[in-house]
Amino acid sequence: MSQTTPDADSKNLSREASLDKVKVDGVAKHVEQSDGVQVPSYDDSIEDTEPSRAVWLITFTVAMGGFLFGYDTGVISAVLVSLKSDLGHELSTSEQELVTSITSGGALIGAIIAGLPADRYGRKLGIYIGCVLFLIGSIIQAAAFSLAQMTVGRFIVGLGVGSAAMIIPLYIGELAPARHRGRMIAFDKMSVTLGQLISYALGAGFTEVAHGWRYMVAVGGLPPIALALLLPWCPESPRQLISHGKVEEATRVIRRVYPHATEEQVQAKMGHMTWAVEVEAQATSTSLWHRFKELHTVPSNLRALICACAHFVKNSFVNFYITRDI
Repeated sequence: MSQTTPDADSKNLSREASLDKVKVDGVAKHVEQSDGVQVPSYDDSIEDTEPSRAVWLITFTVAMGGFLFGYDTGVISAVLVSLKSDLGHELSTSEQELVTSITSGGALIGAIIAGLPADRYGRKLGIYIGCVLFLIGSIIQAAAFSLAQMTVGRFIVGLGVGSAAMIIPLYIGELAPARHRGRMIAFDKMSVTLGQLISYALGAGFTEVAHGWRYMVAVGGLPPIALALLLPWCPESPRQLISHGKVEEATRVIRRVYPHATEEQVQAKMGHMTWAVEVEAQATSTSLWHRFKELHTVPSNLRALICACAHFVKNSFVNFYITRDI
């Protein structure tokens, strides 16, 4: 006869407790296996209801963060052309490379550190921080009279860009209805291209204007102001609210996203999201090595990793130097 160890018993009890939390109005009918994870089935008919217009407006609002990223990557090429000796001297090739690449370094750091306040205090706070950083960086750049000032401004803008680029797709994904999630996240990426288009148009208009590059970078400070002013009307992520025990507030957000859903459908959605948050909390409590292995061995994680690696072969260098002779 097989015997179970105390550790195994405790794990089973913990697992049963987690599943009990999602048995809302008969939500957990049975359990399905997906990539090694026990997934309780639930009534997902709420996804067949028409989402509110508000969730689309919220998506369009926060997608301004993608616009900021696109605008910054596009405008620097025109700035390099019109800088001339406004920073005290003509910039050498290496100095141009510094001014250009320092933003990417800031974005890397911003994306890494933005997750902590976003998880602890909310996704919206992370977006606010990104707006403030982008605005400060734009002001410093527009007022720069030396290479050092310009470099600092570009780095701070990079922090804001990285923060927004990491948090905004996450926020949209956690708020959007499953049926429309792909389109809503794609709109954030479309906003990146729109930002690049606007930056090229402004670059063409200001290149021959004396000190025109100052106007170009100053314009970049307007979208973060607009985003920060509109953000109070956007709800917090329901998953983030659930993870902090604010179930009633999360339920109100779900009702706002799905205004035509019945109360049973809302509770079913809440139950499934609660289970997902519990599973995520258990996963993050494991060792770093265990999570590293899961990243490469769980099929869904591996697919996401491959998609992420596509960013290593992007054409950012073309965007940065498109107006330079190469």
